[in-house]
Amino acid sequence: MDKGVLVEAGLTENEADAYLILLELGSTTIGPVIKKSGLHRATAYAILQRLIEKGLVSYIIKAGKRYFEAADPEILLDVLQEREERLKSILPELRLRKQLSKAKQMAVVYEGTRAVKGLFETILRTLSPGEEYIVFAAVKKSDEFTGFIKNWDRRRAKKGVKMKIIFNEDAVEEIEHNRLLPHTEVKTIQKEYITPAVVNLYRNNVNIILWSDKPVAFAIESGEIADSFRNYFKMLWEQDVRTFRGEDSVKQAFEEFLNAMKRGDEYFVIGVPKMMREMNAFFTDFYRRRAERGIRVKALFNHDTRDIAAERARIPLTEIKLLPRGIVTPAVFNVYRNRTLINLWTLAQKPLAFLIESSELADSMKNYFDSFWKQDVAIHRGFEDVTGLFYSMLDKYGPGEEYQVLGANYGKGEAARKLKKWFIGYHSLRLRKGISVALLGNYTDFEILVREMELAGDRKLKLSRVASLPRNMESPMQINLYKDGVVLVLWGREPIAFSIGNKSIRDSFRIYFNQLWRLSEKALIPRG
Repeated sequence: MDKGVLVEAGLTENEADAYLILLELGSTTIGPVIKKSGLHRATAYAILQRLIEKGLVSYIIKAGKRYFEAADPEILLDVLQEREERLKSILPELRLRKQLSKAKQMAVVYEGTRAVKGLFETILRTLSPGEEYIVFAAVKKSDEFTGFIKNWDRRRAKKGVKMKIIFNEDAVEEIEHNRLLPHTEVKTIQKEYITPAVVNLYRNNVNIILWSDKPVAFAIESGEIADSFRNYFKMLWEQDVRTFRGEDSVKQAFEEFLNAMKRGDEYFVIGVPKMMREMNAFFTDFYRRRAERGIRVKALFNHDTRDIAAERARIPLTEIKLLPRGIVTPAVFNVYRNRTLINLWTLAQKPLAFLIESSELADSMKNYFDSFWKQDVAIHRGFEDVTGLFYSMLDKYGPGEEYQVLGANYGKGEAARKLKKWFIGYHSLRLRKGISVALLGNYTDFEILVREMELAGDRKLKLSRVASLPRNMESPMQINLYKDGVVLVLWGREPIAFSIGNKSIRDSFRIYFNQLWRLSEKALIPRG
């Protein structure tokens, strides 16, 4: 085997040799390793110790002797991922050093509390009402500087100087203070974008501040460098879809979501599912802290979560209703103003969430929420009843018109085989009528859906658009968007469908459909 790959993964040549020898020998004492490698005994022990520290080798003691064994080779992938994460964590600092290296001849250094305070006073004297001052990666400061900056911010706002500021997520007190000031816009930032310093921008000036017991600031006057930092700030400020991966990151997403609200605000939740114990504990605490801040919530829980719903309903400022039996959302949707936080904690192998800043999407999800909060739905049970509903909806369409399907699937097992045969006939009828369809199916069903359209007679996909949901968002529920409403379908041995005759709800789902279509990892459009 080429040990060069292992060397590229971060092992030394001797470490790679020792690891491959242990893979070949299995559990063994040091002797055979020394014999096959030709290494000195002390060197062999030192190499094995380094591999143990990297998690690539383990040992047990039997009859007073150490027996070494190679770990699963897949651990190498974890090692590479860990190294990549460590590299990502220092990238902002490396970028900062690169920028500073270009500006050595243009930088003025301010050292100490008095000097840095004087720099801030200079900024305030320089800026005129209506001018813009930009701050990003604002962090916690010492008590002395926190008080000074709060007073400075109040004077800046009173003067009419506009400020856009992006905070690191842990600066909770400063975030709350700034949200209440006029001429001030506030956002927060994810871990991976955190810089080791605070950057202030105004006109052609860049101030880079390192907070410590003895703060240091670099004042740089350069239009080129200021524009470079402004472009980076703009990228952070204008991003409308952010992804959070892993338990800690998803928890931070919810903290940011909570920090965006103030006393008296209200947000909405759609589709709370059953949870693992640690998830339930986190969200119960989240609900309590939310209530302590005077923030209201209205939540629609899945029907099988009565026990969790009853527990949460006892928390103040909480209203809870259950979704109709059989309605299961593909994710949990949290909606506040123009923000929609989509939580896939229960569906992904690792917790995953998306934060989308879009008034259009938030309004559409609010309409969807209201449809269940305020009105009843029609229920259709059994194969004949549900398929009959499909035919009646198809009858309302003419040649050239299109309907959409979100989460297109067949269900599982014997029921799926029966449905596949029926769907081919159904789509053959649709094609004869000249009606188009846009199918956004589960990721694993993509090729099946394409083949189904071909078998139905649309070999060039002239009347069929097919795409897949992102692989972590597969839905057990199919949602058909028609002219005058929405049909939610759960396929199985006894299919069940819920029809909602409401065009505003249909429009809300269509916005959501279009958002997911743009995120699709696989897509085929009509071929001509």
